[in-house]
Amino acid sequence: MRDTKPTPVTVLGAGYSGLTTAAELTLRGYRVNIRASSLGYQPPLTIVGTQSRRWPGSATSNSTFDNDDLLDREIDTIQRLVALSSQSDLTGVSVVPALKVSRSEGNTWNRRPIADTARLRAATNMQRSLRMMATPKKVEDADIALFEAEGYKSVDETQVVKIETGKYFRYLIDLVTSAGGNIELGTNFTAEDIKDLQKAGHVVNCLGNAAGSIGGAKGEYYSNPGEVVIWKDCPRDFGFYVMDDDKDAGVMQMPDGSLYLSTAAAAGPDQTKTTIRDCDGVCRTLFGAALSIESSGVGLESWKTDRPMRKGGFNIGASKGPHGFVSVDNSGHGGAGVAASWACAARAVDALASQLPGHGGW
Repeated sequence: MRDTKPTPVTVLGAGYSGLTTAAELTLRGYRVNIRASSLGYQPPLTIVGTQSRRWPGSATSNSTFDNDDLLDREIDTIQRLVALSSQSDLTGVSVVPALKVSRSEGNTWNRRPIADTARLRAATNMQRSLRMMATPKKVEDADIALFEAEGYKSVDETQVVKIETGKYFRYLIDLVTSAGGNIELGTNFTAEDIKDLQKAGHVVNCLGNAAGSIGGAKGEYYSNPGEVVIWKDCPRDFGFYVMDDDKDAGVMQMPDGSLYLSTAAAAGPDQTKTTIRDCDGVCRTLFGAALSIESSGVGLESWKTDRPMRKGGFNIGASKGPHGFVSVDNSGHGGAGVAASWACAARAVDALASQLPGHGGW
């Protein structure tokens, strides 16, 4: 890829937001330097759908964002992810069918109506694209009947994006480095370090919860903990995702045959037990029995999550400093960091381009 922009851009942070922003910059012809302490939080699996249509939404994202604005970002992002799913062996991105189950009546995926005709059309077309790419195409009727027999009064089917995080991160890094960019890990920044970088070049702040305390971004940032558990022996094969909406619990078989369990269990000594217990209903349905740490003898991995939240919602913007370089913020995504990632990256790069005379945003 030809380098068309004269000044390289430094991206601070190498999680989902940082790597996606670096990739977006690269696609637009910028040469990128990624600097971070590590690759950020890497759950083995990430599930992406339209949280803006599911109230209150996974990870309480809807309590922070405007639903219509979030949906617009989700649509833009999922369109990119659908394209990447055509090379799933390389990107780690695929599309799978998904069930939302609840013991309450009428608890469907798309509970929130969309008043704007153009937005509804865009959301509908996006979902049709997901339906076309889904493998398998649908959940078997026999599996749906199992959830109904377990006592779930709502069993609603849609399609979602499944991301194998390690493979996806490698794809994004390769995209950046193959175009002449670089990535430097193991750097722990201070606020003064970042101020020095901003005096010497264009900088994009994708530091998550540290975006304010170290990166200098405005607003109040706070943590929203949860957990992903990887149960090393999945009792049966199944090719769809399940969201128990009553427990905010997600269950999916991993590509290696293990079992992914994700909840918003509170941090503490019993977090892992709570995560597994929150998935009891789904596990009883699929496997005939709940999982048990004490009696199973099966190993597990526990991935503690922290979805960086900001009381003001998304923080995306740019300003030019006295030294002539542009500082960009791309943070405050809490609970929608993956579902809105490409849209937020695009807006951050637009903000950068708007401050650079003679360079369009496209």
